[in-house]
Amino acid sequence: MVDATTWRTEANPRALLEYLHDRSLLSRRKDRLIACACCRRAWPFLTDERSRRAVEAAERFADGARLSLERYYQAARDVAEERRLWGVRMDDYGEASAAHDAIAVVDDDDSPAYLVCRDPYVPGAADIIRDIAGNPFRLVPFDARWPTRNGAARRSRGWSTWSRRGSSPRWCWSRPWRRSRGVSSGPSRGWHTRSSTPLPC
Repeated sequence: MVDATTWRTEANPRALLEYLHDRSLLSRRKDRLIACACCRRAWPFLTDERSRRAVEAAERFADGARLSLERYYQAARDVAEERRLWGVRMDDYGEASAAHDAIAVVDDDDSPAYLVCRDPYVPGAADIIRDIAGNPFRLVPFDARWPTRNGAARRSRGWSTWSRRGSSPRWCWSRPWRRSRGVSSGPSRGWHTRSSTPLPC
């Protein structure tokens, strides 16, 4: 059971991912970036350039590049087949695990992060999830002076925040933004943030 205390100390990455997925707190982009970061940590085990190119393609794809992952997926699978890494026993993280992770990171049907964080997973995978996903249990103060993506200050009209209690300070929820038509809703405790252009996850 993941809660505000165990979130900071949980070592099993799948427990953290299940919490985020069950509550729709992890965007598809961040999911893939978690998988990419795990592969980057296992870079020395990815000795074939085709596996490394698959990871690099997945990073570009997550950041909006228009490319097909299919050929990278097939190339990464060819590495596992040529090196006979299918069905091998994986007691510890090594070349076989890394090769399978390079395949998972360009998977376009399932959750790349969940596939990569199977046992055995790369050491530090849980820390990677916390770094990329943030802490879903923490409220952070909202400052209207925070810049937008183009560097301009947010106008109070477009980024107004309010509370039903009237006199409470401004806050925004630290979980990923939900894409919507002009409104991003916060937690159910009465806090809301309105935006005409919600930030991407």
